[in-house]
Amino acid sequence: MIRRFLVLGILLLLSSIIMSGCNFPSRSATEISPIEPSTAVPTEGDVHIPSPMFGRDAVLLFLMEQYPDVAPPDGLSWVEEIVTPEGLVGSSTFQYTANRWMITVAFPIVAPEATIYQVEVINHETEFQWHGEVNALGEITEKSISLGGPSLRGWMGYVLSTPEGAQFDDYVVMLPEGSGEFGIEGADEALEAKIVELRNKEEPGKYAHFWGNIRCDVIDYGGCQFLVTKVRIGSEITEPEPIDGFEGKIFSYEIGMQFDDYFVLEGQYTAPYGISSFIA
Repeated sequence: MIRRFLVLGILLLLSSIIMSGCNFPSRSATEISPIEPSTAVPTEGDVHIPSPMFGRDAVLLFLMEQYPDVAPPDGLSWVEEIVTPEGLVGSSTFQYTANRWMITVAFPIVAPEATIYQVEVINHETEFQWHGEVNALGEITEKSISLGGPSLRGWMGYVLSTPEGAQFDDYVVMLPEGSGEFGIEGADEALEAKIVELRNKEEPGKYAHFWGNIRCDVIDYGGCQFLVTKVRIGSEITEPEPIDGFEGKIFSYEIGMQFDDYFVLEGQYTAPYGISSFIA
């Protein structure tokens, strides 16, 4: 059963297991050429002549700084293809591929200082997806990101340290008990500091809700790693959150309980949720 819900944080939150303009002539899919990575490092503060490689390279540097464990590695040889839809005037779209990576850069044909690059980065093997914008000064706005692997949102758990001398420092225990135990790491230093702060806390302050992705292509506790992109400390979330694509079953509470019903997600990572209907 697939429905759209407002997921109430009184219980748990979890996502489904789930991410030619006039200046550039069109080129068919067979007319592609390998290109080497640009040697010019994008710098903020200077307006650049519109170039899809400027938008591409700015995003590659950003991803390597922000998400070094999952970003495209340095030194890839990218193949360029112009994929602007035939007959489209006023904008251009370029596509770059290397191994399992694909980067799409679209931008309007406007004055250089007004150029905004729409950039999407996808890895078809790891399911990493990133979308954002780059302006003419090289400033980046991140719109969305999925780090690959099952995407989890608002899943409650607690963090424990491993014994002294163990290969790994800590791991997260997801609730309800038995849902899973994984190595855990923050996507940046601030998130990692929050995770360290949560280690071995006593009730009720030990619980937190985590957003991020589970990856099993790295070596960590339990054979997988929960790469966390957001942490909310506390056992309750009172702000409703709209969720699409949940599949599972609805159950009623016993008469006299505080709430009427709850939803249980089906699949590899089951969990109960408070729910409410969502009107678009």
